[in-house]
Amino acid sequence: MKRSNNHSRPFVISEFNADGDVTGPFEQARQLADFYRRLPDEAPCVSGITFYQFRDRGRLGLEIQDPNNPEAGRGQPVLEEYKKILYMDHYLPVMTLGEEINFPAKLRWGGSEDSDGIAIPVCFEQPPVFCEIYFTEEDLNLNLMMELNGRWFYKKPGVHSIDLIPAFFDNNASSQAWSASQAWSASQAWSASQAFTTPLRLFAPPPEGVNDPSQGNGWEINYYAEIKYPPNLRIRYAPAMTV
Repeated sequence: MKRSNNHSRPFVISEFNADGDVTGPFEQARQLADFYRRLPDEAPCVSGITFYQFRDRGRLGLEIQDPNNPEAGRGQPVLEEYKKILYMDHYLPVMTLGEEINFPAKLRWGGSEDSDGIAIPVCFEQPPVFCEIYFTEEDLNLNLMMELNGRWFYKKPGVHSIDLIPAFFDNNASSQAWSASQAWSASQAWSASQAFTTPLRLFAPPPEGVNDPSQGNGWEINYYAEIKYPPNLRIRYAPAMTV
């Protein structure tokens, strides 16, 4: 197919999985990991790939449904492999820094790979022990996806603040500001020279997943939102009480 299209057309694999009920959960994870890691080198023309499903009553999903509670699931070995794969450079979204903006700022959502958001540079003196983002009353109804240090967060309409400290729980995101040699633990002290700046990125998908016809021409393709004021960050580098 690649040759017949002169190597020019992108390809998408809409489903990929192994059946854990057939292979067993460990072999399922091994097969998935092997395929995803070979794909960038052996078939770079594949620009998109989709795992079959998130949760299943058998072992097709990343989770298996809890028979005691259908609303919950138990993660399978394939889930941990899938998390690692998501942080491979080939599968990370490409973000291009644009022009400086002023508030109020207009956000456009055309899809998860075709959107205009805002990036706010945040300087950290060292890895924080507390980091929260707060929104003004005028921006409470925004529906936002936010990325900090390689970790994504969701704010639904009406929510005033989001805890961002999980962005610093691990060190496996390729987009983070420090290298593996600078990995830290609670017992390590950072000097001022190890301060770093990383962007906080905000995007605004439609709250109900449906575009708004009242937005005029092009509403079928794009959804627009406006953030009126810069959000506030509360950052702390030492616990309130030490033991």
